[in-house]
Amino acid sequence: MKIAAVGKDGSRKLSLPVLVQTIDSVPPMVPIGLIGEIDTAGVVRLRWNANKDADILGYRLYRSDIDGGHLIQVNSEVVTDTAYVDTVNIKMLNRSVCYAIAGIDERYNLSDKSAVVRLSKPDVIPPMTPCFTSFNATKDGVTLRWVCATPDDVETYRMRRTDSLNDTVYIDIPKDSLSYTDNDSDFGTKYIYSIAAIDSSSNKSSESQPVAVKAVTQKKSDISVKLQKEPGIGIWILWKPKTTESFKCFEVYRHDSAGVRVIKILAGDYRSYLDRDVKPGLEYSYFIKYRLNTGAVGYTAPIDIK
Repeated sequence: MKIAAVGKDGSRKLSLPVLVQTIDSVPPMVPIGLIGEIDTAGVVRLRWNANKDADILGYRLYRSDIDGGHLIQVNSEVVTDTAYVDTVNIKMLNRSVCYAIAGIDERYNLSDKSAVVRLSKPDVIPPMTPCFTSFNATKDGVTLRWVCATPDDVETYRMRRTDSLNDTVYIDIPKDSLSYTDNDSDFGTKYIYSIAAIDSSSNKSSESQPVAVKAVTQKKSDISVKLQKEPGIGIWILWKPKTTESFKCFEVYRHDSAGVRVIKILAGDYRSYLDRDVKPGLEYSYFIKYRLNTGAVGYTAPIDIK
């Protein structure tokens, strides 16, 4: 810019030129199109649409580790590209990370922040391990109860049951249940139970401390049993099948002051057994464990006699 001095005679004299710049206080347009994803290593890949402002210099990125939290600037240098790679701690308990961007022009005018984008973190953290609070064996089965410190992160519970022969059964239990009754347990069998929690991403917790329970479950029996005293000789245990299935064997159990034990194992065609090892005036209880040729195992309910 120059200034001219004009004389009365019309002559003009120009000043030396001076550089004058107009003040640019208009920020760029708010960036749009921000998207991104987080991989299982915690690498965040962001991208967005380029601003159409002629004087756009680049972009600043902002992040919050809390949904709705305060956004903090991520990059110290202006990003001139329309993509950015960030990293987050994938094992932190927050389930999402929020991002926004702002445009900055050559005069360092900063636009408003873009709409916040919420990116979900891959779930690599398993639920907390459940803990048994009680267990009880009744004629209806073995009932177990537990608690879990992170119930909102549980999709299902998986219980493991192992018997004395190391046969293992896994039982899936709905997430809303905090108890389970194992009515498929066999009378007199000792079981070891443990439980784990699984979330919707199939992350599985470690298994709980196991508990040992001896079942006294009384299932619907395939045979009927009766006892008959024969004075001076012993006690007859008599049974009759209630099924057309063939039997492989029978195990006769007796419960007395010495405890519960098998007193005789018989082939599948037997229907009675005489227990001669009894004493007058004492109370005895008998039950039978049977095995079908199909492999199925069952128990009769105990019957007392004195």
